[in-house]
Amino acid sequence: VFARAGFSVLIADRSAEVAAAAHHRLVEEAQRFEDRGLFAGGAAAAIRQNLSAASSVDEAAAAADLVIEAVFEDLEVKTAVLRQISEAARAETIIGTNTSTMSVNTLKPAVSHPERFLNIHFFNPAPFIPGAELVASDETSDAVVEAVVDVLTRAGKRPAVVGDTPGMVVNRIQYAMLSEAFRVVEEG
Repeated sequence: VFARAGFSVLIADRSAEVAAAAHHRLVEEAQRFEDRGLFAGGAAAAIRQNLSAASSVDEAAAAADLVIEAVFEDLEVKTAVLRQISEAARAETIIGTNTSTMSVNTLKPAVSHPERFLNIHFFNPAPFIPGAELVASDETSDAVVEAVVDVLTRAGKRPAVVGDTPGMVVNRIQYAMLSEAFRVVEEG
């Protein structure tokens, strides 16, 4: 999303090899999407130009103005990764989590300077769904929220600032509709 919009993006994973493989997959995927008409012409070239694989999480975090953690939904893993990012990043770097189930206030203790931390919850599939929920912690600064709204908007997203509620707003509504759909099927 960000690379396609012209931002310089570093991706990182548990190893340089995993990050390089993810980079390769994303570039190939972008070309397939463009070839199928799902991305506008030139999108794959923009991603190829703007997306790089970092050798480590520390390298990526140290170079970034905005870091978004997107590991799986495990509190211990997220906490460890957020702590690592926080230690490697500059004090003014904005740190986001892409959790869809955990409270931003539960994750906040892993981040030094918690005023720079918030949840940036993308909807899947992120390249095609324009929405994103932003959830500030009880310490996130208004300036950080405004900066993230701005960068997401420039990347083609339509961010909504929502309260810190379990499961986020859209997931809760989606699951209510899904539950009702199952009932309709069960009723024939």
